[in-house]
Amino acid sequence: MEPVKVIKQLLDALYYLHRELNCVHGLLTNECLVWSPSGDLKLAHWPINLLTGGGAALYAAMLIPTNPSYIAPEQVKMPGSQATQQGDIWSAGLALLKLLKPESKLPENPFRLAVCDNSSEVLDIIDGNLDGTHLANAHLLNELFRKSLEPDPLKRATLEELYSTMGFELPLLRSDPLYMPTPSASYNRENISNLDLSEIYYLWRLSIGRNFESERKQDDCPPIFKIPYLIVGEMLTNELNTPDLKPKSHIIISTKPKVIPLDIFKADIARLDDQIFRPLALTDEELASRENSYSSSNHSLSSSSLMMVQGNECNNHMIKKPSIDSFTFADLDSLSTKSINDNIQAQLLQESSKIQPIVIKEADFSYQCERLVLFKRLLASFPNLKDQLHREASVDIPPYYRAQTWAVLLGVSLESSKKLYENIDKTTPIATDRQISVDIPRCHQYNELMASPQGHQKLARILKAWLNHHSSEYVYWQGLDSLAAPFLLLNFDNESMAFACFNAFVDKYLKGFFKKDNQVIVQQYLSMFSELLSYHDSLLALHLEELGFLPNLYAIPWFLTMFTHVLPLHKILHVWDCLLLGDEKFPLCIGLAILTQLRHELLEYSFNDCIVAFSDLPEIDIERCIRDANHFYNSTPDKLIDLRSAIGLVDLTQG
Repeated sequence: MEPVKVIKQLLDALYYLHRELNCVHGLLTNECLVWSPSGDLKLAHWPINLLTGGGAALYAAMLIPTNPSYIAPEQVKMPGSQATQQGDIWSAGLALLKLLKPESKLPENPFRLAVCDNSSEVLDIIDGNLDGTHLANAHLLNELFRKSLEPDPLKRATLEELYSTMGFELPLLRSDPLYMPTPSASYNRENISNLDLSEIYYLWRLSIGRNFESERKQDDCPPIFKIPYLIVGEMLTNELNTPDLKPKSHIIISTKPKVIPLDIFKADIARLDDQIFRPLALTDEELASRENSYSSSNHSLSSSSLMMVQGNECNNHMIKKPSIDSFTFADLDSLSTKSINDNIQAQLLQESSKIQPIVIKEADFSYQCERLVLFKRLLASFPNLKDQLHREASVDIPPYYRAQTWAVLLGVSLESSKKLYENIDKTTPIATDRQISVDIPRCHQYNELMASPQGHQKLARILKAWLNHHSSEYVYWQGLDSLAAPFLLLNFDNESMAFACFNAFVDKYLKGFFKKDNQVIVQQYLSMFSELLSYHDSLLALHLEELGFLPNLYAIPWFLTMFTHVLPLHKILHVWDCLLLGDEKFPLCIGLAILTQLRHELLEYSFNDCIVAFSDLPEIDIERCIRDANHFYNSTPDKLIDLRSAIGLVDLTQG
């Protein structure tokens, strides 16, 4: 180990954090100093303070490391105070000293060092003098520690002063015109240079991440210490009178590094076809032209492809040209160079992966990698490739790009949504605050994000913003919280986008439903649902009518919340993936698909049996529900359900 090299790399790391990112580490201990295979120093755990807002996101006043010996004196003297850049210099000095002189003695109680008058007293207590050691330039290192371990943060040296002490030049910031980025190393065959770090992390989780997280929980900690704490604190009241616990004074964060395996992930990437990372993006006209020219020379392949897609019509309810949709864009680019047999085998393989259950496809590493890269390209090229995006979304939407895809399908843009949301009052008390505060703590609380205090606050702001934005037209109805929940879940860190998507969704599918007097529009909607049921299943419709079990007894919560009140969020995401590709008639087909799944039981039920069954909806097979809904949508005459005319008629009547 070269002490000067180590010091330079640690100072560079802190300089980047403090001057480039404008953040602090706050948890720096000797455990945070890790080494790359090439022997370079790496600083671990630096994002924790940044990501948690100094502990605020964890509902704590501050974060402290498991080893409190490294806590800066200013934090020791003022419990609950936030970490500072000068505090990082103190912690870095102790970590370096412990690294260079392992026999130095840091007190377990950091208060012993915090009450020292100067750095000389600190070095005496911890035996930090390097004179007499084998280290070269001991006097220079002593001067470094004397300046960095000053108990008074105002007297403690800055990073610039430490650079000067060691005779180092300050590194260039990225904003400096002379800055030249170091070329990053790329994998030989992994083709991931065009992926963002968050995309790589998502794929890594699919490859090995979940197994790693489960293994991480299997530590040597005795079971008695794994019992959850019961924290009792004062009850605070937020703007909607929802009770929250008083923030904890601190949270202890483990700084022990954990090696994350990447070998399996690299092997999975290496096994992928290179074409996956270079999807062919074509306009509708280009795609049709290529397919037609290929069909003329290879009619048999087109026929087999057409038959394959027709057997899988559930995933393509909005598509009018099934033979075109059966081709993947990577395959189309190579049709002229492959043999017919290879084309058929590749086509069958691709189609077989598309018809897998959605839960299997979302856990399939290679399939999700292909879909992620493709949707990234399509979204970046929107609206030029709008038709192609719709076509691929009808197959399935990758979870990573679901939020962006939904926004595109709803016609929502990032810039306009941000401006709109910022200009809406979300804090002034309104008449429905009390009801919102009662509903939110019951809204999908099995989900960690929705059950968190931040989730409650975000959902409340979105609902208040929507009500204020439509104060002259709409009022609060129970179920609005459930309707907004999927958008908040997908855009938890982008509140304005969640609001804009929610607003566009209501305008498209539930226009008029949340008026103060919505009886006419709701009854019109239920009447169309009854007609749809009679058209597709007259026997079931007659049986329910004879029982007196009409749609107004069970279907109002379905349509008022678009099934979010009766289905869990993970199923709602898949249902809405298809719903957003259709028009306002598609929800009626979903309701009919649910009845179809329960048809056998319903035909045997009495009125009371039906009431009991629908009070807690039985388990619904979402794959079958979507398949049946698409079938009903495609096989229903347009004139049977003219929802737009009905809404217009209601508006004229009320006007």
